[in-house]
Amino acid sequence: MAQTIGKVIGIERNGWARVITERTGTCSSCQTTQNCHSCLTHAQIETRAVNAAGARVGDLVTVSIKTETLLKSAAVLYLVPVLGLLAGALFGPVVGKPLCLSETVASPLFGFVGFSLGFVLVFFYSRKMSVQNRLSPIIVQVIGALHKVAIIPETADHNPKNEFCRLGNN
Repeated sequence: MAQTIGKVIGIERNGWARVITERTGTCSSCQTTQNCHSCLTHAQIETRAVNAAGARVGDLVTVSIKTETLLKSAAVLYLVPVLGLLAGALFGPVVGKPLCLSETVASPLFGFVGFSLGFVLVFFYSRKMSVQNRLSPIIVQVIGALHKVAIIPETADHNPKNEFCRLGNN
């Protein structure tokens, strides 16, 4: 399971919570952080999570998502459109012949159609999985309640940053 620690900033209806987590782990080791727009704008991510642990606003929580779900979703997102592109490009000349289209026109045309159809399939698949809460992160544990933010003064070793102090609910 992929897990991270976050802070609950809001509770929604039907057992959902809004959680802020720090952007660490994968983003810090990624080679494309200078080109990635998602990592440049904010150091924090706000997401909706299933509130299975009954967390309240201000709680420090553990948020997790199944690794299997994460990998399967990524595979579907990337592979289905590419397979649609390949299928359209390969079968385009066969389908285009009765329509009096040359191979050079039919192959890219039906490749684009297959690629677009792949994204439509991914869209409906993700909506189906979202309705079933299979793609959603889950709050699995309440670690403690945040009660203040301490500012660490700048020294030669490190830059100033915010650190959360929490109550002893361990």
